[in-house]
Amino acid sequence: MRMTIGRKLFAGFSGVLILLAAMSVISITQIKSIDSQYSELIDDRAAKLVKIKELNINIAEQQSNQGSYLALGEEKYLKQFEEGHSAYLKLSKELQSTIKREKSKELFKDLNKLELQYYLFSQSVFQLKQQGETEQLEILVSKQQIVENFNKKVKELSLYQEELMADGQSAVSKDSAGIMLAVSLIGFAAILIGILAAILTGRTITRPVKLLAAEAKEIAGGNLAVRKLNVRNKDEIGLLADSFNLMAHNLRKVIQDTAENAEQVAASAEQLTAGAEQSGAAGRQIAAAMNNVASGSDKQVQSVEQASITVGRMSAGVKQIADNAAAVSETAAGAVSLSAEGGKAIGSAIEQMSSIHETFAGLEEVIKKLGQRSHDITHIIEAITGIADQTNLLALNAAIEAARAGEAGKGFAVVADEVRKLAEQSADSAQQISGIIAAIQRDTGKAISSMADAGKEVERGISAVEEAGGSFKEIGDSVSGVTAQIEEVSAAVQQLAAGAEHIVRAIDDIAAAAEESASSTQEVSASTEEQLASMDEMSESAASLAKMAEELNESVSRFRLN
Repeated sequence: MRMTIGRKLFAGFSGVLILLAAMSVISITQIKSIDSQYSELIDDRAAKLVKIKELNINIAEQQSNQGSYLALGEEKYLKQFEEGHSAYLKLSKELQSTIKREKSKELFKDLNKLELQYYLFSQSVFQLKQQGETEQLEILVSKQQIVENFNKKVKELSLYQEELMADGQSAVSKDSAGIMLAVSLIGFAAILIGILAAILTGRTITRPVKLLAAEAKEIAGGNLAVRKLNVRNKDEIGLLADSFNLMAHNLRKVIQDTAENAEQVAASAEQLTAGAEQSGAAGRQIAAAMNNVASGSDKQVQSVEQASITVGRMSAGVKQIADNAAAVSETAAGAVSLSAEGGKAIGSAIEQMSSIHETFAGLEEVIKKLGQRSHDITHIIEAITGIADQTNLLALNAAIEAARAGEAGKGFAVVADEVRKLAEQSADSAQQISGIIAAIQRDTGKAISSMADAGKEVERGISAVEEAGGSFKEIGDSVSGVTAQIEEVSAAVQQLAAGAEHIVRAIDDIAAAAEESASSTQEVSASTEEQLASMDEMSESAASLAKMAEELNESVSRFRLN
């Protein structure tokens, strides 16, 4: 398949557009993935950690209510203890529905068993309190280890959840680094391909066109000894170069044939002049012989025969000149036709170059739209940055509330600090991605600039082709001038041929009159006078033909063949 200029442009810039589109798709996909992972860290793992801390706080409150009831014996503490147990069961049920990992399920199951043991233990303690068995109550309370075991299990479960959060943060960081690397590599490749496509396409167009313009200018100046253009392009430029080489070869052959025929015309004109002089001399001899017709009739007949032979040769020479002039006219007409075909080829090249220029303009508009899409991605990054800032603010508020809660709020403080760190990391990643998008926008601008430069190269190519078209027009005008001169020569030769035929008829009449009788002296004299007049006309026509042949040689000599 022949690679035209349009296909070369389409292949080069399609590669750039595909890479830019891939870069956009990868960026959007990875940003969504990071957003999903970030949401999972905040909404799932961090939320689980908060609820685990709430369970720990709930047990602490139950223990506080238990101690207050045992110390003061007020029923409100017993009621608050039961409410705390109910709240624990509700919170435990909510947390259990979100736990999916087997290790977390086992730890949570052990935690619930300890809470149930503590609840049953507390019921026994409350019963001893109500029965007034103080001594046994003190012994039982002093030996309980359930709350301590519960706190250890809560700590173990919290540490496991924190490990999961750390793994999630590491995955988000890796994904951010991966997207930055992929976008950077694809962006660099797109810019490199765009620049190479612009440079290579511009060179394949402008260099051959400049060569064509230079060679056409040489031909317009009369130098037909130009070298054959060696253009390896398989596109429209290559076809134009082949047509130019063929036209130059044919034009060189036409001018060479014209020069040879002009020389033949000049030689024939000289022969015709010599023949006219001989015929004039013969006519004068006939006139002298007419003064002594009676005594020299035999000599007159011989002179008439000699004149007839000479005029016959002259007529044959005139016919040969007419044939040569006709051949030269046909050759010149062929040169005009070839020049017109060259002009058409130049016009076709100008149309193709204009189409290429329009293609550059369309591709430049597409890349500008891709730059606008990059601005849309920037807006998404700004939205993610805003979410991270808001999350950071919420984490700060949670830390403040945890500080107010004192010892019971330490777990919340840890979670708030982790959320704050995660928000800061997300904001940093968003800033890094924003920087990459800005770099992509700058690189897109460079690609647009490269395409603009290539468009200018195409415009210069169009100017060069138009200049070559002007040169072809000058060549056509020159050949048309030569054709007009050849037509004038042909007309003069036709007049000479008519004069030669007239002379032949006159000599035949003279011969007939000489053979009939000496009494036809007046008729012979009149014929002789007509012959002399025709000889003078033929001599003038021969001189005019020689002048035209000289002018034709001068017109052809402006072209250099070697």
